[in-house]
Amino acid sequence: MAEPDVELARVLRRVIRFVLQTLDPKPGRVARTLRHEHFVELLPAIWRLARCADRKDADRLLTAVMRYSSVCPLSSPSKALCIRFLARIVDAQWARQPVHGAPDLAGSQLSELATAWVLGLPKLLWQLRDRNINASAAAADTLRMVCQRTRLLDETSADTLQTSLSTLFCVSVPGKGPVHGPFCLYPPALQQTVLEIVACCPARSPRLAQAVRAAIATAAPTRGIQVLAAEIG
Repeated sequence: MAEPDVELARVLRRVIRFVLQTLDPKPGRVARTLRHEHFVELLPAIWRLARCADRKDADRLLTAVMRYSSVCPLSSPSKALCIRFLARIVDAQWARQPVHGAPDLAGSQLSELATAWVLGLPKLLWQLRDRNINASAAAADTLRMVCQRTRLLDETSADTLQTSLSTLFCVSVPGKGPVHGPFCLYPPALQQTVLEIVACCPARSPRLAQAVRAAIATAAPTRGIQVLAAEIG
């Protein structure tokens, strides 16, 4: 390797180390929540670093973003930004059709982490409820994209997702009876996205279909939402 290339590699490692320390500090240290405007500027740099880094460092960078997304406050505008950035990674890396310019993560361990992150989005939607609609829309859009366009989820993961989705509509809580999820609080556009996620689920379970019907009966939906829910069954 020529001397300028050696120096460039050294600088690249130093920058990656700084980003990792910022997003994902060592155990025992509290992760810092970045100001939104700083996070906006950092994400394009992370994307470019992941593209030019080796597989190990690209994996570490994107894993750090996933971990940061879990500590980012629910009310923060960075929450939606973080979700959409990770969705872009998932779409590029696990798309059914190859995507030019995606980071090279072949053979990495990121698939398992990405699957766990996606399967955690219904829980995040439950936590967000209607308090951060931008973040809720980002999470719902991501779930729809994963179901429609990627090969990330296997059959077992798809079944797990179905079980989690039912909590967005209605669940039966011992001692309380039916408890409606955040679907009933959503604006029509977000309700439609959530129903489109359900429509992508193969062999939908009776439990999920029943939860959808219970929510629709309470949510006073628009005519379009009623039609889509009826098609789901």
